[in-house]
Amino acid sequence: MKKLFKVLTIIFCCLAVFIIILFMVSNIISPKSAGKEIAARKGLPYHAVVGHRGGSYYVPENTVPAFVMGREIGADYLECDVQRTKDGKLIIFHDDTPERTTDAYAVYPGREKDPIGSFTCAELMKLNAGSWFNKKNPERARDSFKKIKICTFEEYVETARGSINNPGLLIELKAPKLYPGIEKEVIDVLIEKRRVNNPKANKERPDMLQSFDRDSVAKCKELAPFIPRNYLVAEKGDPDTKWDDRGWQGLLDDAVSMNAEIAPSGRLAYPWYTGKAHQRNLLMIVWTLDDDWQFWMLTQFGIDWIITNRCDKALEFYGRQILAKPEDVFNKFGL
Repeated sequence: MKKLFKVLTIIFCCLAVFIIILFMVSNIISPKSAGKEIAARKGLPYHAVVGHRGGSYYVPENTVPAFVMGREIGADYLECDVQRTKDGKLIIFHDDTPERTTDAYAVYPGREKDPIGSFTCAELMKLNAGSWFNKKNPERARDSFKKIKICTFEEYVETARGSINNPGLLIELKAPKLYPGIEKEVIDVLIEKRRVNNPKANKERPDMLQSFDRDSVAKCKELAPFIPRNYLVAEKGDPDTKWDDRGWQGLLDDAVSMNAEIAPSGRLAYPWYTGKAHQRNLLMIVWTLDDDWQFWMLTQFGIDWIITNRCDKALEFYGRQILAKPEDVFNKFGL
């Protein structure tokens, strides 16, 4: 028994030493607050909390109630995914098809696996966009979710401005190659809604455009250099990101050429990646983190923004005030 205890003690001590060395090295190659000065130079918030598809832990993602939830809790930004319908309307929807998050299988049998762009806006508005959440998350289910519809881009923009919190918009152009010209259409709405080029626009949280598609981010720079940009990056092997022999440095080169920040998956937020991003004057905007240990560890590694389904937990982690508890938001807005 004493021998086992001795072995376990040695293992524990070795592990503790390894962790200490890891964080010492991390602080050298990626200082914890290196992004603070970068954010200040660019006029962007530091340690921003982004509601991933809205307050999507509590409410069905990418819907008006989800954006109300994220807004009221106090998220700095509301993230969304924009696509275009067959008849040219901009809508908020993540997946390529309606199968996962609607009842398309019942309303349009045989079309549930068809592309979103093959449906008209009127057709999509007939779908239920909330019941799937109740089935997946019975402990968070609500009868009111059964009435939720797909959100239009204009509804998303208007919802964001509906409170004193005044969050910024983090707009992902989803599968832009399927929707030629969608960059200009989104930018035109932002201009029309006076989100940009307006003295009264939110200067502390400027709206931002983002995509996994490099050409789309470059197009946004060409069309609207005054709107900040973000280059989304997934791990090697993920079809969303084309890694080449340049590796991480090549992705940073691309981001710099587009005057964009870089937004990797949490699995890429190691200090040796974060440090190189900061050396290139780029913020690390990391997705999608939901647990306290992720917030803590990757913040030690120097990340700058957190994209999360749990914006309430992220605000608490940063020692910031939660503006409204989820249950109070449900009661106030009848969600």
